Amino acid sequence: MVHGHLLAVIAALNLFRGGEVGAVNCEDVILHMQQQWVSWMVCSSKTDTASKGFRFRWLCTCQLKPHEEMRRDNATTWMLCAFHATAAYAAMNHGVSLRSSDPQKVPGGTMPFFKMKKGGRVTPAAIAKFLNDYHEVWNINSNEFDDLPSRYGGHSPRRAGVQHHYRLQMAPSLIQRLARWKDRIITSYLGYADLAHLGLHITNSNKTNMAADGALLEVSMIMKEMRKMFTEHRQMVAAEKRQRLLAPRGA
Repeated sequence: MVHGHLLAVIAALNLFRGGEVGAVNCEDVILHMQQQWVSWMVCSSKTDTASKGFRFRWLCTCQLKPHEEMRRDNATTWMLCAFHATAAYAAMNHGVSLRSSDPQKVPGGTMPFFKMKKGGRVTPAAIAKFLNDYHEVWNINSNEFDDLPSRYGGHSPRRAGVQHHYRLQMAPSLIQRLARWKDRIITSYLGYADLAHLGLHITNSNKTNMAADGALLEVSMIMKEMRKMFTEHRQMVAAEKRQRLLAPRGA
């Protein structure tokens, strides 16, 4: 894939299904550099692969200027912005100007927006191969969870995107709309989400509330203590069992 790292990030931020990545055409993407937004036309469901009845628009979330501030040293900021990540990919692969003052549809018509190095459309298998090859070099899996899949698939960016937006406190109902789910499959996607920030939450008034002492609840630390307690309990039960077995009969 061309610029596979950036492609995977864009797919995750937009909660694209594996098959949707290759289905996006150039004409489905509109960018406005001055107002800093990107608009996508995608299928409304996994069965709506042709009509593409769902359009959504991302505003910039990092406050950087695309033609001045997208550099390698601040890539961890702009690459996690759906607008800037898409603008960078469009500029590098489709000649889109980062200085345009008008909304511009990515040139190319029905040609694929996301590219393979040898041409053709990106497939779920290509996404899976890139992620697994990338993992072999950079070990991108989390060490906190022992039950995560050992191999990545074409759907992995979508799962990662759900968890990313959830950690940033996007409402599950909004995540569900962005993902175009009609059922509650979101609960399974959030099953591996990190729970290390339970002390920070958003109320209906959109105000951030903290615990009285300002401390955040670190679930990871609690889990370590719980594991220690369970281990000590098992050792105690085992010792009592051994003691009963060794005790003289009738004692």
